Amino acid sequence: RETEKPLYGICRGIQVLNVAAGGTLYQDLKEEGGFEHHFCDIYPPQTASHSVKTEKGSRLRAIFGKEEVETNSFHHQAVRDLGHGFAAVARSEDGVIEAIELPGERFVMGTQWHPEMMAAPEQKKIFAAFVDACR
Repeated sequence: RETEKPLYGICRGIQVLNVAAGGTLYQDLKEEGGFEHHFCDIYPPQTASHSVKTEKGSRLRAIFGKEEVETNSFHHQAVRDLGHGFAAVARSEDGVIEAIELPGERFVMGTQWHPEMMAAPEQKKIFAAFVDACR
């Protein structure tokens, strides 16, 4: 069903958004994709464990106001093939898609990391943008 409501998916939420739009997932990043360990359980959840690079012209880049952002990481699955209409707007250093969004006026975004767990004040900017879109 069509809606104009803003959507923001975190962790499994980015995966659900992508699959609902016809995309696919790596069921296991290391086994299927040959990527390094992304479930960084050696770090506390509020601590950054790696950085992501945001795409120029993306909503996410506008939210953060910069290309590179430090994030946490607690996943072994991730977006493989993008769902219809979605754009990859952030990737980790090894190329794993860490954020997607639906280009256009409507706020539809997903992040693989958990900004709600992070102590970094800049991560609150995502929620401020989402709340603003909900008004």
